[in-house]
Amino acid sequence: MQKIKEFSKKYLFGFVLGMLTAGVVVYAATYFPSNQTTYDNSDSGMTSTNVQDAVDELYEVCKPTLAEEIIKNAGLEKDPYECRYFFTGADPNNYITFNNETAGWRIISAECDGTIKIISRNDVGGGYWENLNHIEEVLQNTDLTANAKNQIVSHDWNAGTVTDNNNDLAGQINDENSSKWSNQKIGLITVSEFLRTHSDKNNCQTVRKYNYYSCYQTSWLGSDETYTINRSSGYSSVYLINRGLKTTFTDDDGYGNPLQTHDFLPVVYLSSSVQITGGDGSENNPYQIQ
Repeated sequence: MQKIKEFSKKYLFGFVLGMLTAGVVVYAATYFPSNQTTYDNSDSGMTSTNVQDAVDELYEVCKPTLAEEIIKNAGLEKDPYECRYFFTGADPNNYITFNNETAGWRIISAECDGTIKIISRNDVGGGYWENLNHIEEVLQNTDLTANAKNQIVSHDWNAGTVTDNNNDLAGQINDENSSKWSNQKIGLITVSEFLRTHSDKNNCQTVRKYNYYSCYQTSWLGSDETYTINRSSGYSSVYLINRGLKTTFTDDDGYGNPLQTHDFLPVVYLSSSVQITGGDGSENNPYQIQ
């Protein structure tokens, strides 16, 4: 939608004139072949000079962003804490084909900057969570096609420390947002994002209340295993999704025992310029994009 705002501000008069002109030409096209009907479109700020090109160009200008399409198609409600729209529940229709993997990724959220945030269903191997640089090294193992690399954008990731036993989701989000892992193309999900995938908002959307025996069943991500991007505040540990939300040590368990390794599920932001070409988001008919 930013594209529309900038366009309208700069070319408001010309745009309206172009719309009227295109309307007349489209009407005329019922009598004349579109490739033979031309007109002067110089005042509109657009380049088309025939009916078909005018229709195509106007459609391009008015085309919704990827996030807007997802929000509309899925009927998502705005998050009460941020300008974002989350998929919640045990199995919503948030499957998407990306990187030549049919239904191989799922949509976490639609963002107000027009992008969508997606997470892979396939891990890039087990390992230790040591620091953000180490995460970057691990996630570089994500095998992306050339087309997939062109469809993702660099983004800032909310990597702030999560306060243990936090019972205030808004405060937790602020804590996560206080530290940025900037301009990265691949990252991990945050703790608050995971909590907001749960349909049980009363019992499963804060760290303190979270009971993995019951809560993991109310989230489409609850049964998967992946590190989050957020450390725990009280110990040398990081939050882990594994049949719910837990913490796991990152450096030393304090007792001389070897650390356990866990999976990394890559997360990326798809560009707002990507377009949906088919699908309804179900596992058998995932969203198709180009």
